Amino acid sequence: MAGALIKNKDFGSGMIATFDELEKKTGLRLEIPQKILLAEVGTLEQVLSLLASESVGVKIIEQKESRGVISRKSTISTGSGRTLVKAQSKIFTRNIPRKLAELIRARNYGIGTIIQSLELETFRKITEIGYDPHTASLFRKYRITIGRKVGFEIREEFVK
Repeated sequence: MAGALIKNKDFGSGMIATFDELEKKTGLRLEIPQKILLAEVGTLEQVLSLLASESVGVKIIEQKESRGVISRKSTISTGSGRTLVKAQSKIFTRNIPRKLAELIRARNYGIGTIIQSLELETFRKITEIGYDPHTASLFRKYRITIGRKVGFEIREEFVK
């Protein structure tokens, strides 16, 4: 699995260098939509809707809670049923507002939608992007912090 850690302080230059490194290691040629999805630090569901030209929804495949950590597997699919993203998330309930944890436990919405609906101030930091040759898919890993505490660690795999 080829992956690159984002190190540069200038986000744009850092991402361009990371994309170049990924392309050299894997022999892939990333297209603009792939670069946008890998670098997105807002609500992924909104960007996917625009790129797919149709609404998308989140489906929770599995969710377990143990010792203050919710482990969640989900997919983001188009209204016509095409899966675009597979995600694995760890949610650290001690580090997020109670209402946010309650809404995540309810399994009705994606994390980004919940955060946006609660109008929470968050910071997303992409920690790795890469290509997994076993699944032939691009992926990214990132953290979402709330009040300087890591609330979420997420890995998203972009399905072809």
